Amino acid sequence: MTKKVKLRSIVIGGVFTLLFVILVGRLYWVQVVNGAELLTKAEKLWADNKKIPAVRGAILDAKGNVLAEDAPAFTVALVPQTIHELHMESDVSKGLAAILSPGNGAAALEEKIMNLLNKKKDDGSYFPQVEVRNEGWKIDAETADKVKELMSQLQAKNPDKKKYPSVGIVLIQDHKRYYPGNNLASHVLGYTDKDGKPAMGLEKQLDQYLKGEEGYLKGFETDAHGVELPDSKPEYKPAVNGDNVRLTIDKNIQFYIENALQKVNEQFHPVSMSAIAVDPKTMEILGMANTPDFNPNRYWDINKTSDLINHAIASQYEPGSTFKLVTLAGAVEEGKFNPNDIYQSGTIQVPGRTLHDHNNVGWGKISYMEGLKRSSNVAFVKLGYEMLGKQKLDDYISKFGFGAKTGIDLQGRSPGSCG
Repeated sequence: MTKKVKLRSIVIGGVFTLLFVILVGRLYWVQVVNGAELLTKAEKLWADNKKIPAVRGAILDAKGNVLAEDAPAFTVALVPQTIHELHMESDVSKGLAAILSPGNGAAALEEKIMNLLNKKKDDGSYFPQVEVRNEGWKIDAETADKVKELMSQLQAKNPDKKKYPSVGIVLIQDHKRYYPGNNLASHVLGYTDKDGKPAMGLEKQLDQYLKGEEGYLKGFETDAHGVELPDSKPEYKPAVNGDNVRLTIDKNIQFYIENALQKVNEQFHPVSMSAIAVDPKTMEILGMANTPDFNPNRYWDINKTSDLINHAIASQYEPGSTFKLVTLAGAVEEGKFNPNDIYQSGTIQVPGRTLHDHNNVGWGKISYMEGLKRSSNVAFVKLGYEMLGKQKLDDYISKFGFGAKTGIDLQGRSPGSCG
């Protein structure tokens, strides 16, 4: 009996000794071998470095009306563990899908949300939080209110409100770019994507003025509960908000232009149309519009990528009869235009072809002043081709800026060409 007790004591003592040796070895490994690395990781956890985003400057029209500004937004996130424990997977998926993608897209989003809820990490546990992208990313306040209403409805079904103060749906507050006029001046303004990066238009062209400068809070040391430690020495740099930019665009003129284009588009269905309104004294752009256009708030809802092209600056057009002003100006400047001289209207022969007046037969022999009034093609061929000559005419075309970029503050400008 005594031998058995002694043997048992030896075994127990040996086990405790072994455990003690393992514990000491583990302490040595943690404190000595990996001490520096673990301390660095701990300091990273203690020090809460926060970025302070800058508010992007607003874009205003000539009278101070807001065309683009930053507005509150929310991102929908889910806590899968809570939702599964409450057995609300179906309710959450169906409810959010109906709000975030109403109509035909609801079924696909419902399946997508269910997959997010069931997704697990390598160790078999659910992810602590997952965001519903892209449908639930940076939604507006109106949509967020609908999500809040869904959360209230599900909370009413919650069997244990004390253990589960929420039903596993989280709204993360954020901000996004908002265009109150929707499609108004869309090609002029451009848009910023959901990451806040400017993609086109004045948003991209004037980004250096609009974006501001991000601030930060460094070295903000906290305990495990997020409470600031008394000896922490945070470094703070405030954000510098972006500058507001005032355009020459007049919101009312822009609206009238777009309304007129829309009526013509509905009647004749052209491939595209462009219209520009300028102040004739200063050449300031008062309005610029194209069809088709797009809504910068939902820039992804377009039929084709060419809808994003600002044809008013990116495409080349033959000037037509408006170009006759260049020919007339050159002829007047060179003393070639005599309003009382007579010429034969109707047709004129040029190398390789015969040109006609717009009524083909002309008006007989008329003065150049009469030809000017009637926008006679023959009169201007004689003034430009015969009187000025190719070299002089080319010089005046160049002086009027044809074949060069206009210098307007928009990207994607076409320089045009002179043939």
